Amino acid sequence: MEFKTKVKLLIILLAVMAASLIAGCSIGETSIDEFLEKNGAKNQMVTYYANGGSFTGGISSIPVKEVHYRENVCITSDFGQEQVPITRDGYVFQGWYYAELEDGKPVFKDEENNIVKSSGTPVDFNKKIQKGESWYICAEWERDVYVSYVLACDVDLTVTDKDGNTYKNGDEISFKNFVTGSTTTTVNGTTAPLESNNSTFLQMYSDKECTTPIVGYGQISKPATGVKKVEVYAKYIAGKYTVVRDAGGVNSMFNLYSSSDMAFYFFNADGNNTIDCKNISFYPKEKKELFNCQIVGNGFTLENLKFNQDYISGGDSYSMFGTFGETASISNLTLKNVTVTMSLRTNNANSALYLVSLGMGDNTKLENLVIDGVEMEISCPNSTDKITNLNYNQSEGTYSSDNLMFGGFDGTDEQFLALNTGIKVKNYKLAVKVGGQTVIEKNNQEADNE
Repeated sequence: MEFKTKVKLLIILLAVMAASLIAGCSIGETSIDEFLEKNGAKNQMVTYYANGGSFTGGISSIPVKEVHYRENVCITSDFGQEQVPITRDGYVFQGWYYAELEDGKPVFKDEENNIVKSSGTPVDFNKKIQKGESWYICAEWERDVYVSYVLACDVDLTVTDKDGNTYKNGDEISFKNFVTGSTTTTVNGTTAPLESNNSTFLQMYSDKECTTPIVGYGQISKPATGVKKVEVYAKYIAGKYTVVRDAGGVNSMFNLYSSSDMAFYFFNADGNNTIDCKNISFYPKEKKELFNCQIVGNGFTLENLKFNQDYISGGDSYSMFGTFGETASISNLTLKNVTVTMSLRTNNANSALYLVSLGMGDNTKLENLVIDGVEMEISCPNSTDKITNLNYNQSEGTYSSDNLMFGGFDGTDEQFLALNTGIKVKNYKLAVKVGGQTVIEKNNQEADNE
């Protein structure tokens, strides 16, 4: 092609590209049709289908481009020269091919997304377009190396997503492409690649056995030629849970969602099963506040929990958990170094203040819940402001109580623990103050079921 012809062709191409973006435009006093007619390019056109890719310009991405040519010229194969490259995320461009035709029109594989069938014949760019011809050509692509998210779960578990699709252990559930030109990408170790209706995502791993967790944002390197994909493994478990990994999760569980019917599952990929809660304040709950959530503790220990409620009104009863509801369950969880302080407001009466609970539903399930090392201090301004779970001998002016931990039970704390073997309280210090004076103190005693 002569230089002069190339220049004219470029002018025509640019004009048509502008026309595809601005409807009804004109070139000076000349319309696009008139311009094409004048330059002998009105009746020759090539329709380029990006076939899943796009012609990416400075304004938008375009899946199809129509370009008019003068007759008896070679068409372009490289839109990169006009600064409008063809790209497809996660794919490598293999070349232009003639589209399969039917009655002179392209056959669509997916008309909605402008994807046509390829004839399998590469475009001959040495062949010149002739007068009145319309060509239809399409891009062919090969899948580039990508990151494959593989489901890792029990072999008997079928994971269902929000659309009802089902997956088994070993299935690909999602993927991530390497950015064009980049040799690495990141995988977030705690972001679920698939939202499931019947199971819970725990962690991403780099190995099928799920022994090497991807912690934080793990860097994944693009492998050499010949490798089709890099597999990472998404660990799922049966059941719907909110996963608790840190103090923030503990805060939400106790302070925001304890009365809900939510289920919580403690998990941490780094193997540290202790969560320090020293920077969080927790609040004892009223009797009417049912503790309904389900907690799978997985052997975790929550340290340095502080529960505080001051100026309690008369008639209100409080404890760490409030009242255990019918759906409440806690298993394999230890609360260590716990501090509980509660006080009555002046001139109020008839409030019950307990350490652990104010009652328990018939279906409440406690299994290996351990409270290890707890200090509780409850107080009231004077003897007329009564803590109802205290016994006051008016003639002797003394107080006593063998029921400071568990309300809603007709018996002593010792009897409660003997009957409810799923909970253990040990290494505790309980103090009751009336008018600023300590009237009951129980130090360094174990109250458990052993």
